[in-house]
Amino acid sequence: MFLKILKYSSLPPTVIFPIPLVPVIVGLFAGDLSTIWKPLVLTFLFYPGINLWNHLNDAEDDQKAGRDTPFITKRVREITVFIIFSLFFISACFIFIFGNRTGLIFYFIVLILIFLYSDNIFTKIRLKRHYVGELIVYFVSVPSYILMLYSTISNIDKTAVELTLVLTPLLVSTLFTKDLKDISADKIAGLKTLGVVFNPKSLLKMFLGLVCMYFLIGTIIFKQSLILVSFLPAIGTIYAIYKFHNARWEITEFTIKYYNLTLLSGLTSLSLLILLEIIVKILG
Repeated sequence: MFLKILKYSSLPPTVIFPIPLVPVIVGLFAGDLSTIWKPLVLTFLFYPGINLWNHLNDAEDDQKAGRDTPFITKRVREITVFIIFSLFFISACFIFIFGNRTGLIFYFIVLILIFLYSDNIFTKIRLKRHYVGELIVYFVSVPSYILMLYSTISNIDKTAVELTLVLTPLLVSTLFTKDLKDISADKIAGLKTLGVVFNPKSLLKMFLGLVCMYFLIGTIIFKQSLILVSFLPAIGTIYAIYKFHNARWEITEFTIKYYNLTLLSGLTSLSLLILLEIIVKILG
């Protein structure tokens, strides 16, 4: 049972957790190699709670859609709730000890939004039922999360704002495509998600547009730095846009590889960002 709960705490995998590229990047820009453990530890405390809270509240919808879920039984639900709120409490204590008052403000912004995003137990507001709620949660909680991590090392400054402006479009971009495979299940559950309300072509264009925005903002902000090299993978995204345009923006077995190419471009860029920032720190 505990192994199943542990498994779901890391699903779905993202570049925040359990592949912590973003916490490492934030740690490097906020401090140095000796301090990146702070945003890493905070992420590994806080993000599993976020994932479990989402899975716990999705249990009934997952069961209706025929998806496997261990969170239907009362015993598992009770244990999971205890784990979730323990992780949230420990995360708040971590920020109180290692961060600052501003970090706590961003922490509670993220906590309240992700709580209301999924909540089907207490308030039943469940913002994820409608695409407007999805957009509000993602576009507010993602930059807040980045700034929360930054605050564990340094005060919010110009670098923090610039880094947030660069990373937010890339991290939000997958919102527009993540539910395309679940459209039928979302309709059955009565959800009005982006995938249900908008056609796949429009969502694909928004996804690609936000990834392009990441590369554009990054290029503008770091144009006079070695870090600029990390945005060269934009070539892959530009090529994907060209191929999708030729295919009339259809997502098919043939064009899915260009969607994956765009994801790979983003991952490569983030990895280069880490490598080059380490080099910059060492050189200087």
